[in-house]
Parts: sequence; C-alpha cells; structure tokens
Amino acid sequence: MIWRLNSHESLLGHFLIIAALYYSLNTNLTKRKTIWSLLLVGSSLVHAYLLAMVALIWLSDLVGLKIKHRLTIRNAILELIVVFILVCIACWQAGYFTIGNSFASGGYGYFRMNMFSLIDPSGWSYILSDLPESPGDYEGFNYLGLGMIVLSIFAVAIAVDGKVGVSKSIRKYPILLFVLAVLALFSVSCNIGIGMVDYKIHLPKVMIIFANIFRASGRMFWPVFYMLYFVVIFLVVRGHPKKTVMFLLVLALVIQISDTRAGWKGIRDKYMSSPTSTIHNSLTDPFWGLAASKYTKVRIIPPGNAVKLWLPVAAYAGTHGLATDATYLGRVSSSAVIDAQKKASEAITAGKYEHSSLYFLDKGSVRTALLNLNAENDLLALVDDMYVLAPRWKKYALTATPIHEVIMSDILPLIKLGETFSFIRGGTGLDYLGCGWSGPEPWGTWSDGSNACLIFHLPKKTVSSISIQVAPFLSKIHPKQDVELFINDFLVKKITMTANSASVIEVKIPERFRSIGLNDHLLTLGFKFADSVRPKDIGINDDSRRLALGIISCTIY
Repeated sequence: MIWRLNSHESLLGHFLIIAALYYSLNTNLTKRKTIWSLLLVGSSLVHAYLLAMVALIWLSDLVGLKIKHRLTIRNAILELIVVFILVCIACWQAGYFTIGNSFASGGYGYFRMNMFSLIDPSGWSYILSDLPESPGDYEGFNYLGLGMIVLSIFAVAIAVDGKVGVSKSIRKYPILLFVLAVLALFSVSCNIGIGMVDYKIHLPKVMIIFANIFRASGRMFWPVFYMLYFVVIFLVVRGHPKKTVMFLLVLALVIQISDTRAGWKGIRDKYMSSPTSTIHNSLTDPFWGLAASKYTKVRIIPPGNAVKLWLPVAAYAGTHGLATDATYLGRVSSSAVIDAQKKASEAITAGKYEHSSLYFLDKGSVRTALLNLNAENDLLALVDDMYVLAPRWKKYALTATPIHEVIMSDILPLIKLGETFSFIRGGTGLDYLGCGWSGPEPWGTWSDGSNACLIFHLPKKTVSSISIQVAPFLSKIHPKQDVELFINDFLVKKITMTANSASVIEVKIPERFRSIGLNDHLLTLGFKFADSVRPKDIGINDDSRRLALGIISCTIY
C-alpha cells in the first residue's frame, strides 16, 4: 500500500478492502444494508478497482448468508436492490458513465502478478534479493515482507499440527474462498509469469475485452493478500501461548518495519521535506501571467489523455484558475477523444481557434499551425521551451518581455537533395512529419486518420520529384488502400495500393512548384486516405488507431 504513494495515490484506500473482509467474516453484523452501502459507495468514489474488489466480497457474503439460511431471500434481494441503486447513483455522480463504451483499455496479461510476487521484495528489503520479473509486473507487487514471511513459518507449523482447525474455520466461508480464488487467478492473468518465464493461455477475444476493463490484474490479488495476513495471524494467535504470541508478533513487526525501510525510506523523506506554499512551475516568463488575464481556457493540441504536455499545462491552468483539457484519467471516452482530436486538427488546418482559449502545441502540430497561421492577429511563439498559440494576441497589444515568434526554419532542418531520410524511431525524417501521424516505431511511422502531411524546408534549388518508401495497411478483410497525394494542396496523384503494389511511390513535382521561391521555401506533401481503418474493428488486434499507410523513408531530388 505504501508503495502507491509514488503514484496512483487513490489506490492507497486498502482500508476499504480490509473493512470488507472484516465485515464478511463478522457473523454478528447488524445494520448490514447501511454498512455495506456506505462501504461500497465510499469505494466507488475512491477508485473503480477498489469498488470491484469490495463488491465481490460483499456479494460473496450475501450469497453465503443466503445459503446458510441466515438471510431470507426477500431480505437478500432487498439489500441487493438498495445497495445497487445507491452505488449506481454514486458512480453517476463520480462520472463513471461519461466515458460511453470505453470502460475497457489494453494491457491485461502485461500488468499482472508474477508467481514470485509474494517473496519478491522489488527493492523493499535489505536482506532478500530482488527476483527477476517482467516490466509490467510492478502492478502485481504483493511482497509479504520479511517479518510476515518469518511469522508464516510459525503459522505453517501450527497448520501442519492440525490442532487449531484452520481448515474447519475456512470451510465456513466457501463462497468467499471461491471469490478469493477467482481473484487470485485473475491477478495472475492468462499470461502466467514465473520469474522471467512466461506461459501464455489463449482466451477468447470476448474474455480479453472484458478482462481489459481491469487491465492491471495484478491489483486484484489485494484481498487475497490481506486474507493471507489474517490467516497467518490467526494461526499464530490460536496456536501459541499468549506470551509467545506477543513475542512473535512484536518480532515480526520489528523485522517488517526495519527490513522494508529499504523501500519506504525514500517515500518518507519525500513527504517529510519542508512544505511549500507554491506549486513548482517551469512556466516563469511574464507572458504567462498576461495570457492568464486574457484567456479563460487552456488547451493542448493534439488533445488526449495523459499526453506529454499535460502536467506543466495542468499546473499552469490550476495556478491561474483556468479551465483545461490537460488531464490524466484512468479511462476516457475514445469517441470523445477522437472528436476532440478531429476538431483540433481542423482548427490548426484552417487556422481558426477559439478566442477564449490559449493553446499549447506539440512539435508535430507546430508545423501545420505555422503554415495556416493568421500572422496579423495570432501569435505562435516559443516561451519557456513551450510552443504556444495565442489567438488575437496581437490585437490585444499586450506588452511583455520580448517573445520569440516561431518561423518554419526554427523547426525544420534544411533538406539536402538526394539524401534519404527515414521515419523510424529516432530517424532523421521525423522532423518533417506534419499532422496525421502516429508515433514512430522501429520500422517506420503509421498514418493515423484520414489525412496526413509532410512538410519540407527546401534549399533555393530546383526540385523535380519525391520518392517515398511505404507500407500500406492491408489484410484479407481490408485488401486495398486508396491514396490521394497533394503538393501544396494541388492533387498530383491517385493510387490504389494492394498486396502486389510496389513499396515505393514516385511523385513528380508539377512545374509550378519546382522552383521553390515562395512560402519560405516550403513544400507540403499531403495524403488523403479513403480506406483508413482501426485494426480492432476488423479483428486483427486491439489497436484503435486509424491506419492506412506506413511511411518508411523519403528522398527528394
């Protein structure tokens, strides 16, 4: 739990899980509907993962009591209805239903619990060494702690002796035991990890979709984790004299706190540092204060969830009380994100922006924005290493420290004719990517959407043609890609790409554009895709990008 102080602070609410386990083991619980309603509503307002775990524990308790005839069918149904309605209201107020059908994400099987997790300290022990694990196994961090491991040795001895009757006690809660077993299996996922060795179990696609609602499956072991604590302490307490119990518990606690200091010391130092009354913000130029007085909203282009710029932009917006779309959310509506990205793309392509919004742009968007900038009214500048577009700024005639207005030569290296540049990760061609591209990959870069463009800064020489090495997105279900190519918005070529098409597109530059003397020696190569498609929509994988054409390299002659 303390580990979560590094991030995901809302997941610190493990007391909700412990409370749920306590109430499910309490055979004399009164005011059930009130207690469980408060617990579930509270969980829903803290985190969806905690709600799922607490809800399963509650349902196991409800079914278990009905099976034991300690709860009438009428009371069970009444409790189910009352609690369900209250939780739905809480979820509605918390915004659970604003994301449409985007509850599922991706990552089930990656963010899992490793089979060695209970004994893998992952930096939380001075004595035990870390065990090998896969990158996503951190979500399944469930280290018992050296003190609990030592205490477990004494507990196992008592369990083997059989005098305490722990199995008899456990059998009193068959439904809870079943639920905990299911949670344990789910946490391990279909991609079972034993150290660095993986064993893949192939599940139907529909099961993977539902599993991805709680993609960080390693977290689902938490109720089992705390139940293991309960069982170990139960065995030690019931199996030893009082003085021995006190000694063992104190010994385990001292070992636990001392050894796990390897992990919690850094967190403690962080939170015990001298408090400050101001939020650290890298945006210190006087421009930002003036901008905050003229704009009511702060936006990022392209918009999205947890994009690279979100943290400094959100801090700036929060400091000045401005509305913003700079967020980091657990789930967002994919359709809403697509709509927002489409509107943002249309805005920078048309050069028309909301007058009440200040825009932060990533480097890829700056190229397109600069080409369509209304330079008489709007400001596109580099301030504190941030590209910012301020609509109607020049109309406001505000004074500030000298501002560096961005020009194309600032962001585009000069092309060398005849030299091939690539669009692989780290490639020399990435600077020329305009709008409509996904992130670079080891082989090249995919288009993402129905339009894309490349923007070149050319020397004062005559250019004749462009050669582009490409990889169209094709499958048996989607056998072709129709592509239109434009030079400075002038249609120059239409092609249909199939599995038998050449992997190189040759584009002859029209005479009117060969002597680049206008528009700061810029040439825009535009693409229009009629057949872009999401791989997830045609059953290939979970990729939600709209793919059409992958670009590998380019040469201008």
